[in-house]
Amino acid sequence: MNDFGLTISRYYSNMVNDFFSQAVIDMLLGNVSWKVFEDFESTMKTTDPGISVQSGREAAIETCTKIVIQEPDKEDLIHAWTMLVPNQENTLRTLPFEEAVVLLTDTALYCCRMDWGTEKIARYEKIDLRSVKNIKWGVYVTSTLTERQMTEDVNQGLVIRYTPGKGDVVRVNTRSLGNYHVPEEGERQGVDGGTGVLSWMAASVTRQPGVQDRVMALKVVPPDDDDLRVSPNAGKPGQIAESIADEVRRAIVGGTQFGEQRGKEIVEHSDIISVAEAKKRTGYIEQVSHSLKRLVWA
Repeated sequence: MNDFGLTISRYYSNMVNDFFSQAVIDMLLGNVSWKVFEDFESTMKTTDPGISVQSGREAAIETCTKIVIQEPDKEDLIHAWTMLVPNQENTLRTLPFEEAVVLLTDTALYCCRMDWGTEKIARYEKIDLRSVKNIKWGVYVTSTLTERQMTEDVNQGLVIRYTPGKGDVVRVNTRSLGNYHVPEEGERQGVDGGTGVLSWMAASVTRQPGVQDRVMALKVVPPDDDDLRVSPNAGKPGQIAESIADEVRRAIVGGTQFGEQRGKEIVEHSDIISVAEAKKRTGYIEQVSHSLKRLVWA
């Protein structure tokens, strides 16, 4: 091995040793649990226990609320969450997934993709609640590389199907937030879900003549040690997914008896991506990529 190879090897070795040494210390002190190692295997990423993830999420929600809700006197915020979303809009699985801020108001649903380094909005998608056709919540397995990623209780989410209209918009932040046209009736969609083995689209949507439905996929962020310290009584991912689906339903139909009946018709509890389906879709390159990461960190 040449000098450059030795330098790189020592660098990674020191970095890994530092991480595991610190993780053991934090576990003994009670700052984290043994799950820190399980989480690391799933994501191949380290986190600093001294940094509050929850505080960052709350700040991001506040930022998004101020920017995307442009008429707060006419539009009331009902609830806000941070959730995992596919890399591209209108897909169920385009890697890598990223954490986004989701806002529900009495008229619309917003999905804000953040630049977490600068704490600014990179782009956001707005769905007019009147255009929502169906809400599905349930098992949402997006990878089968580790045991945790295949645990159904941990991997839950929801998919909102809607027919694009004038009230729906996607805005991209270059220097300022600019508009991106959402395809309407009869138009070809700009995002096809990607190609190859690392991304695939499996949105089971019913298409009507002349109308192309779109989907917004939201996956519950699996709770980690920081989440449990802040909210020890937080619900399980399945309960969270069901609760979000129910809140969106109530925002759409209102509290009337007729609305409650229609609400039962638009909400569906079934698998979004089951473990069996995810195994069929996990590509060879994805498996090799994960194995190489494990070799680096092992």
